[in-house]
Amino acid sequence: MKVYMNLESAPTSDVRVLLEGVILRLFFDFEQQTPVASEDEETSEVEDSLYYSCENVDIEGGDRSYGGIVSAIISEKYPQSNMDAVRLNYDLAKDESSSITDEKRAEYISEYNAMQEWRSHAKEIASAAVLLVNS
Repeated sequence: MKVYMNLESAPTSDVRVLLEGVILRLFFDFEQQTPVASEDEETSEVEDSLYYSCENVDIEGGDRSYGGIVSAIISEKYPQSNMDAVRLNYDLAKDESSSITDEKRAEYISEYNAMQEWRSHAKEIASAAVLLVNS
């Protein structure tokens, strides 16, 4: 889920973890944003803010292992039903005898490649998160 936050300092890492009881809050893919002043704020206050957007995944329970974190990150963007649909569409796209259009075939392959890129990215995030959790 996309979240927005003010930070006291710029992130030194693209991954942050916060332990809150049984919840592991994972923040990653930070991007600095331009804040917009509200009616009661002075422009200089807003310009000095370190305002960021990032992705957030909350992992409840005890599975803070590498595999558990990877699974949580992937499932946040691709719940099981979506992942199944992407895989089945990809299988259809690979079948040269299927009646789908070339445009649809390219769309299905693109969706599959995007999912695979997300899975790889999730593994990178999980590797960094495990180090932070265990330090």
